[in-house]
Amino acid sequence: MTISQPFQAAQLPSPDRVPRKEAYEMADWGHLVIDTFRVPAGKTSIRLKALKIAGSSAAEIDGLRLSFVGN
Repeated sequence: MTISQPFQAAQLPSPDRVPRKEAYEMADWGHLVIDTFRVPAGKTSIRLKALKIAGSSAAEIDGLRLSFVGN
């Protein structure tokens, strides 16, 4: 899947007086529906991987939500 429209979140104001090297907290996150896929029964790993990176950084992922859709 290719992300064609990047989501630019607003950065929350930081109370820090010294700039941090780690990421600042964002006000909101975009949502992206990836696809429907089958997951085998039992313990399973799911891996998200950037195959190509446009620019200087890959997408930041805040979470992954899985939904059961039936057989």
